[in-house]
Amino acid sequence: MRALTWPLLATAAALLSCSTQPARDPIEVKASEGDPVASCQLVARSLHACALEKQTWEKGGLSSRPACIDQGITTQQMAYLDKAAAGLEGQQLNRVFFSVTKLELATAALLLQTGPADKATELIDKLPESCATLANRPKI
Repeated sequence: MRALTWPLLATAAALLSCSTQPARDPIEVKASEGDPVASCQLVARSLHACALEKQTWEKGGLSSRPACIDQGITTQQMAYLDKAAAGLEGQQLNRVFFSVTKLELATAALLLQTGPADKATELIDKLPESCATLANRPKI
């Protein structure tokens, strides 16, 4: 009986460890695969969350300045954006549109760092529309 207990416990532990791993964000999965729309949406969502956190801080709801303000677009997010841009090789017009969208993301991050959250939010709220236009472009 004892010889059968250990393999069952090991199997149960392995199954539990698999089921307790957090599910990956589907947008981040697509972004990591080089999807330009997903990489844009991921950054826009992150900037939006940071803007909300900054607004709370500006109104006195947080005691310290949120770290996301100075972080801007993370290294990982920039890698996703770069991979997406590389995937547009041979699609010159789409590369230009994607570069403009990346510039909008960077501008929003800079505005979030230097200005009031309300001003940054005005620009950040327009980012999802810019991301969506990338999905509707012909591959040229």
